Amino acid sequence: MPLKSKAKAGAAKSKAKAEAKKASAKASQEKPLEPVSPAAGSGMAAVRQARLDDAAAEQEGDVSSTAAPAAADSVAKTPEADAADKAAPAQSKDEEKPDSKEVAAMATKKETESQEAEEKDAGHATKPDGDTVVEKVDLDEISDPWDDVADDAALHKIKSEDWEIIQVDSEEPVAPCCLIAKDADLSVFRPTMNHREQLVSADFAGNTFHDISCVGGPMWLRFLGLGMNPLVSLNGLAEAFPRLLVLDVSFVELSSIEGAWAAIAACPRLRRIIAEGASITSFEDMVELPKLQTLELQDNALEDLEELDMLAKKCKGLEELDLRENDIFSEPGYKKAIDRLFPKLTSLDGQSRKKYVAKGRAEAYGDVKSMGGDVAAVDGMFKNESCSCLEGNPCLDPSTCKDWKNREKVAAEARKKKGLRDDSGKMLG
Repeated sequence: MPLKSKAKAGAAKSKAKAEAKKASAKASQEKPLEPVSPAAGSGMAAVRQARLDDAAAEQEGDVSSTAAPAAADSVAKTPEADAADKAAPAQSKDEEKPDSKEVAAMATKKETESQEAEEKDAGHATKPDGDTVVEKVDLDEISDPWDDVADDAALHKIKSEDWEIIQVDSEEPVAPCCLIAKDADLSVFRPTMNHREQLVSADFAGNTFHDISCVGGPMWLRFLGLGMNPLVSLNGLAEAFPRLLVLDVSFVELSSIEGAWAAIAACPRLRRIIAEGASITSFEDMVELPKLQTLELQDNALEDLEELDMLAKKCKGLEELDLRENDIFSEPGYKKAIDRLFPKLTSLDGQSRKKYVAKGRAEAYGDVKSMGGDVAAVDGMFKNESCSCLEGNPCLDPSTCKDWKNREKVAAEARKKKGLRDDSGKMLG
């Protein structure tokens, strides 16, 4: 073999040996080494080594069991699945947290349930739309404390306040009475059965009633005071108080309450309305009130005399009218319009309009010589004057004189009876 060929063959063998050596070294590195006991022949050492081997095996098992699921997840999950997993907690969190609309709905529902519970305690029924209605009480099963009192007599009792008075926190009433609950911070009045059986009058001025359902009807009230309450409705007034005679809604914004006059006119026995400072500007919306006798509308916003024509058509039975502190009161022609439109008026703006009808001497005084004792005052301009003839001075106004035609004679007889003399000592006659 030539020298050059031998050299190439030797180089190839050397390269093959070198590669075989590298492969052997690599295999030896990858093969795990067997643990070698430090003293294989010693029994105690063998036990210790066994314990160490068990502990190592147990620790290795725990690590592998923990790592296996994670490894499996990392292998199995795709990028889309990983993104879905990251979004899942946020989605769950959004589902747990309600949006603002749901929060508002929940708050409204809670408030409604609370209001319904309060109204249930108050004895009121509730409509599906949330509006309260008058409690379902059959008044035919409840005795009327003034059942035997005629309406005219009842009006006189109301004017003279002929009743007992109780407060909200008083003991249960046992006789016909008037409840005084002014400025009592009431939003709802809850009457007891005794209240229903004994109350004939109730004054709730200055509370926070918003409609008739807050007043506690039905009851046999003849007088109801709702002044200075933030009322938004008077619907149901007639059903709650079917025998109401007098209603006071002073300083209630009647002009802003829809259907206010219709609700008032529905009361079949109403005789008197007090509505001072109620922002009334016109009678256009007033419903006919044929039985109304007294209308007190001081301090409103009535301006035009034409309003009187409208009022006269709707309140034909009016006997007492008070329009003081309205601009119409100072309008030229006001008194003439009143005389023309309301011929039956007995009182206007706080003053009596009763015409004097002279009585005969005997009818008025009997025997003048035997006059003595007190004489009751008659109805005068302001209902507080008396006939001065009885004191020895002839009357100057026929509306206060009991015998205008014979006033000089009556006064002379009165002076003699009293023994009055002039400066000279002469008996006055």
